[in-house]
Amino acid sequence: MAAAETVSPDPVVSVVETPTPEPTKETTLENLMEKLRAKAGQCRSWPEMSKSLRVAITEKRHLMNSGDRTQLQKVLDTLQKSIKVTSLQSMVERLESISRQVQGVRFSNNCPSPELYIYNDMFYVEIILEPTGAVKDVKINHQADPTVIVTCPELVKVLKAGNFSEFTKHVEGLASIYQLNAEKMQKSQAFLALQALETDLGMLAQLKSSITEPRNLVHNSPVGILQKRRGGYSLKLTYFISPYDLLDAETKTSIPLTAETVIEKGLGQSVTVCIESSTAHKLQTTSLITVTKTTDGRRKDIVNRTDEADIRAIDSGLKNPWRWDWLEKSVNGVYVREVIRKLRSCGVAYCLVCSKELIYGSRGFSALAKHMESRKHADAVEARQKNVPLPGAGGYNSDISYGLHPMFKGCLTASENSFFTAIGATC
Repeated sequence: MAAAETVSPDPVVSVVETPTPEPTKETTLENLMEKLRAKAGQCRSWPEMSKSLRVAITEKRHLMNSGDRTQLQKVLDTLQKSIKVTSLQSMVERLESISRQVQGVRFSNNCPSPELYIYNDMFYVEIILEPTGAVKDVKINHQADPTVIVTCPELVKVLKAGNFSEFTKHVEGLASIYQLNAEKMQKSQAFLALQALETDLGMLAQLKSSITEPRNLVHNSPVGILQKRRGGYSLKLTYFISPYDLLDAETKTSIPLTAETVIEKGLGQSVTVCIESSTAHKLQTTSLITVTKTTDGRRKDIVNRTDEADIRAIDSGLKNPWRWDWLEKSVNGVYVREVIRKLRSCGVAYCLVCSKELIYGSRGFSALAKHMESRKHADAVEARQKNVPLPGAGGYNSDISYGLHPMFKGCLTASENSFFTAIGATC
């Protein structure tokens, strides 16, 4: 019998796993910082990236269609809006970005000059900056009147406040004035017509400046509440305010009706004065309204007796220039000084009783005498004598005293002298 073969078992190797220590908070943070440091070394700075992007856009060998270029420019402008303006360079870039957003305007930066320009063929906005990037002044000029360069406090205010969206609206408003299908000369004439109309509307509002009650100012005056042109915002007329406009839905209270509140909150119904293309029309290019009286009815263009040098200049070249001794003459028992005034116009006087301008340049005193002898003037004098004192007696609404000239005082009797002293008509 064969002996049994003995097989020895394989040796067993035991492996003991050493537990891995759990990462601590400090270790994790250090690992992350190491990764960030390694990554930061591979990234370029923001100026280098911006420069590379500009070079890539302008390289001739890269063909980019207009759609891609427009989209890229929009992205850059969006990024520009998110950058806080803290320096001169950032202010220049922001203003340049705004000029690209407004159709039809361009941007000019004459470095190192502090002046920037946003302009087109018809107007320009000049922005003067401090070395720190702060806004010093903003001026507007229209090519229709190139000699007039006006400082615009509204634009200075919005730029100093960093309200670039509001500044964009102003620039859009200025550009919209000239969005006409016309030649440059016709656009200039159109702007002059708009300017003249705005001046006349301002004159009409001035005539009713004595109306202090806001409701009457809105509903009973010729132009309502007028808000003048402010930068790129057009002249605005508020002509109707309903009771519902004066209710505040949030606070459930009533809003006080004042001109300031109407302008600030934009209450009521209003219109803006603008220009638009149309068929050929004849428009005014100068103001048609001349205000010669104050709100209480007084003439503003009456010459004082002491303005002798002004009289010679006003009536220069006339055949019969104004003479102050005409006032000491009487017509039908009434002294000329009581009813006639000299105006700041060549050869023109004014009758206080009839509210009529008199031309005396060719006939001299005879023209004044003929008017005072007329039946119409006599009836007006009689009516005033029955109701109010004559102007020379101190009862007329006039600041200009045309009493007896000092050179004639020596010719008065004692009773006449006391009379003039009592009524206060002596100059």
